[in-house]
Order: sequence, then C-alpha cells, then structure tokens
Amino acid sequence: MYTKQEIIIDSFRQGKSQHTIARDLQINRKTVKKYILEHEALLQSVCSKEAAQSIALSDKPAYNMTVPRQKVKLTTDVQEIIDEQLLKNKVKLQEGLRKQMMKKKDIHE
Repeated sequence: MYTKQEIIIDSFRQGKSQHTIARDLQINRKTVKKYILEHEALLQSVCSKEAAQSIALSDKPAYNMTVPRQKVKLTTDVQEIIDEQLLKNKVKLQEGLRKQMMKKKDIHE
C-alpha cells in the first residue's frame, strides 16, 4: 500500500500539476507543494542516486510553528455580544431582510 506522500511524488514525476494532484486526492494544494518541496530538498542533500531511491517517503511534513497560537477564551462578555448578534439576525429574518443578516464568520470575527 502506498502512502499519500508516495502517491503525490509519483504523480508529480508523471507530469501532473500540483492542482490536479490536490483535486484528485482531495487535499489542499499547499500540502501537495510542501510534500514535493521537502522531497526535492531531500534529494538535493543526498549525494548518490542509490541512496536517494532508498529514502523513505512516509514522513509527514514538519510544520513551522515559530509563533505559538494564543488560545481564545469564551467569556461572558463575548457570549453576550454573540447572543445579541444572533437576536438581530432573527429579527432581520422575521422582517424578510435575509441579505442583511450577518454570516457566522462575521459574528465569529
């Protein structure tokens, strides 16, 4: 059984674009690019072709987390603001103003 990384590298060697590979495997194009770039960097660091062919492709790419993300806390103040926005959306829906309603993403921000 092939790993996803091996499938990506083989598809890239066959001449498929990163976009096509991502669409076929239903993964993000940036993930495909990361796998390919890491593989090419690994090949450049190895001297002989025999050693390059024996390299295992099963390692997942390492993501750079130099800046740790802050955890977001749900406080009562934030909960009140969210409830207020949801109430406004309900009123607008009853008045027939569907297009003026806030999206979930906007309320989250």
